[in-house]
Amino acid sequence: MLRALLYSRFSHQPLRRILRLLADRWPILACGLLVTVLVALAVPGNLRPARIAVAAPAAQLVTAMPCVNGMAGPFPCANVDLMSFLPLATIGGASGNDVWGWTDPLTNREYALMGLDSGTAFVDITDPQNPIYLGNLPTHSVPSLWRDLEVFADHAYIVSEAPGHGMQVFDLRQLRNVVNPPATFTETAHYAGFAHAHTVAVNTQTGFAYAAGTETCSGGLHMVNIQNPASPVNAGCVSQDGYTHDAQCVIYQGPDVAHRGREVCFCSNEDTLTIVDVTDKAAPVIESRTTYSGSGYTHQGWLTTDHAFFLLDDELDEQRLAVNTRTHIWSVPDLHAPQRIGIYEAATLAIDHNQFIVGNFAFQANYRSGLRILDLTGIASANLREAAYFDIFPADDNAAFNGAWNTYPFFPSGTVVVSGIEQGLFILRPNLAGNPMGLPNYSVAATPASATVTRGQSANFTLTATPQNAFAAQITLNCSGLPAATSCTFNPAALLPAGGPASSAVMITTAASSAAPDGNSARATPAPPVAAWLLLPLCACALFFSVRRRAPLRPATLALLILLLSLSCGGGGSVAPPPPPPPPPPPGGGTGTPPGSYAITIIATSGSIRRSFSVNLVVQ
Repeated sequence: MLRALLYSRFSHQPLRRILRLLADRWPILACGLLVTVLVALAVPGNLRPARIAVAAPAAQLVTAMPCVNGMAGPFPCANVDLMSFLPLATIGGASGNDVWGWTDPLTNREYALMGLDSGTAFVDITDPQNPIYLGNLPTHSVPSLWRDLEVFADHAYIVSEAPGHGMQVFDLRQLRNVVNPPATFTETAHYAGFAHAHTVAVNTQTGFAYAAGTETCSGGLHMVNIQNPASPVNAGCVSQDGYTHDAQCVIYQGPDVAHRGREVCFCSNEDTLTIVDVTDKAAPVIESRTTYSGSGYTHQGWLTTDHAFFLLDDELDEQRLAVNTRTHIWSVPDLHAPQRIGIYEAATLAIDHNQFIVGNFAFQANYRSGLRILDLTGIASANLREAAYFDIFPADDNAAFNGAWNTYPFFPSGTVVVSGIEQGLFILRPNLAGNPMGLPNYSVAATPASATVTRGQSANFTLTATPQNAFAAQITLNCSGLPAATSCTFNPAALLPAGGPASSAVMITTAASSAAPDGNSARATPAPPVAAWLLLPLCACALFFSVRRRAPLRPATLALLILLLSLSCGGGGSVAPPPPPPPPPPPGGGTGTPPGSYAITIIATSGSIRRSFSVNLVVQ
């Protein structure tokens, strides 16, 4: 029927022959097409979409990102390395606030104490690249965005704006033997002399804590005797000047001779710097109450080590006056008449929040611009200079309340921690000239600063470590930032600069592009041609239908079938074991070291001290 229909429709003789052929052989064609499709689907890689690789989620703990060319990973920086970072989710909080530190006098281990909305987290940062989250002390009452803490005699004193919170006391010696961290701790004692407080300042020289912003004492300093650390006792009030936001209380040793040896608090009282003599807790004396032009909200401040100057941060002047980040510089040679001698204005717009001074450096937590470190060498002439920074809020430096809440720069190792409101705990290592902590330390340098090589050659540098302050420990060396197909070796691999500088020869070796294999190289067995796989079923069907119809089998068809069978089975030679695989190509896919200019970071580590610098390698 199909043949008659085709003959009736087409009269052209050649076309009729083609159609008759199709009509006679359509079962062969249909069978071949069907089997071909099935085989194509079965052969790996045919007619299948490629799998899309899904990147594994990033590890929660971020470690070891040196500051290179202004960046430590995604964080803008200068002279500050990121040792590690613990996101809030890893330390049990939804938002962060204050941070303080404790160095165990028995073991010299260092701990970060970070305030959270839900309580306080304790982290062992003795090895700053491998911090250990030890556990959490839950809030005494309800969660709060505000928490503040300081340390005295191996005990932490924690206050919060949460109603009914009072002051928690926690014996930090419990952190020495945490068997299965993280643990949930319980408070050692509780002080209920006030329901809530905004901040707490501890004078470790006298054993008194000063809670500020409570519902008692007109919001002024609520004094607590903590000389018996686990048994705090109410010691009195400073209420003459109303609300105090924060304070630093010291045994004064500054230029005002009449007040040397007295216990004095420098208070940030919303719109004034208020200085109070609290030596007699029953009768505190306000020495001065000084306002200043351009005030927004007098927030917090810190004395220089000689007690001659006071740096004050105003939390709202950036927003209200549309100015850059400001630090107000006060001279206090006379506690009755402090004088603002200047203003340091930074290059950022961020709001300043908290700051502390170690040696000749001020460490500031400035919300969206992160940690800022100022060189105070020129403070007598109100000339401050930014020496280093680490921006924990890379998106921008605008005047908004995000990012860095506080910093703690007093660890003997030189490690500095920063608490991020939305981020978590940053463990940092500034590289500051002058070694502000005065601790055993070392500096490193390399010569030459750069080298140019052709692919396949090596660049040689000399690294020198110079000890400071009687440093005599071993320094291990390694490289990062190497391009593909490049290695870095040190001779020796570790330095011991006891008594003087020590050097190591650094060799950075590149790889030439790999040559094409010659005729003697091992030859991989070729894969069967895809065309052979596809045509083989078609010829098999032709053979099948020819036999069924008893049609003569053309020799050409049989020959083609045998050829395709041989090709599809990988034929073409005698059966023999497969040749050994070729040697693996060099790193980089066998292309050698890519040409270009590279900043290679050389890292020198000794315990918790880490120094890094870059050399430039040009590969041609």
